[in-house]
Amino acid sequence: MILPISIHLTTSILEITQGDVVAPITQRILNGTTNGQAHHVIFSLTTRPSAGTLMLDNHEVDEFKMADLGHVIYFMDDITHAYDHMRITMTYYDETMTYHPNITATVPIKINPLIDIDSFTINTHQRNVITTDVLDASQLADTTNSMPYYTIIGGPNMSDIIVERGDGMSTDPPLHTTQ
Repeated sequence: MILPISIHLTTSILEITQGDVVAPITQRILNGTTNGQAHHVIFSLTTRPSAGTLMLDNHEVDEFKMADLGHVIYFMDDITHAYDHMRITMTYYDETMTYHPNITATVPIKINPLIDIDSFTINTHQRNVITTDVLDASQLADTTNSMPYYTIIGGPNMSDIIVERGDGMSTDPPLHTTQ
């Protein structure tokens, strides 16, 4: 009895820590199996990630073999993204280069922030100070050797945000927000 070639693919989230730019594509991320021979399996990038590229041996790749898993890396070249994704097709081919079944799946790419955010309760009719106890980017600063900055994308409706310098004096004019 001859069994037809079958392939199965499950994917996991590829996680990368903010401040890092590389993450390996491992068997855990692309878990492909076949009842055929593993060296006949190729992975093809069908939708490229928008914030990075796949690299193998310092070369950009759109296709790689199952044996390359663990050596292929996601290289993030746009660090402004908090999320990315790519679509990958797994294909089985035989010695005559005849392509058999294929499966396409999405690999989500999650960038884990290096910013600690704690809960913050606003008390009305009094000054509320946002300190590093509430919003702390020191780990990101240490990792990137730079000073992170914050952008407020939605300011308060009934009050102002005032940024104070280290000497306790407020900046002039008050902080503007984008809506």
